[in-house]
Amino acid sequence: MEILILANQTDLKKKVGKEPLLLHMLEEFKKNHNVSVFSKYSDVRDVVDDSLLPDIDLNTTLEKYKEGKESFMIITKLVISNIDYDKFKIYHDNHDKKCSIVLRNLVKGRTTPVYKLDEKKVVIDVNRKRYANCGIYIFDSTVDFSELKTLAALINDLMEAKELKAFIHAGYYEKNYEQLKGIDYRNKEKEEIKDVSVTA
Repeated sequence: MEILILANQTDLKKKVGKEPLLLHMLEEFKKNHNVSVFSKYSDVRDVVDDSLLPDIDLNTTLEKYKEGKESFMIITKLVISNIDYDKFKIYHDNHDKKCSIVLRNLVKGRTTPVYKLDEKKVVIDVNRKRYANCGIYIFDSTVDFSELKTLAALINDLMEAKELKAFIHAGYYEKNYEQLKGIDYRNKEKEEIKDVSVTA
């Protein structure tokens, strides 16, 4: 699968053990997927290897990146989760909408915008009652990025055109590494866990 990570400084600040989340997730994704990274932040660009795309203009990057591909995934928020990316791709390939979005059940008390679905899981509106955006999308290459203002605005346009379909993730999402492995890193005598796998 073709995956493009839109990386920011938070992806460096978050840690898996002592390793930046971005570098850890890159290593894990590369085991099963073709991964590239876009970032306009110099500190992010300085630590990413040959996965880094050269342009710092998102419109240009997306228009070039989609060439020769039927579809591709964009990840805008890196987290520790058990999202099944292969199932997500199969889901997208089996409907006729231009974009698929990973949504999760909203945790009470959050103020994240959430999405309203019709009976066929087509995203039809934004509300604050149930489903929250995980920041993970699959786009058909037919989507035009040349006039892109923001990715959020594009998603809203696709929603209004009823070209956005939801993949509901019911597993864990955004657990920190210590919680996931039951490790207390405040105690430096504890043994460090060196790996957490990404569900392919």
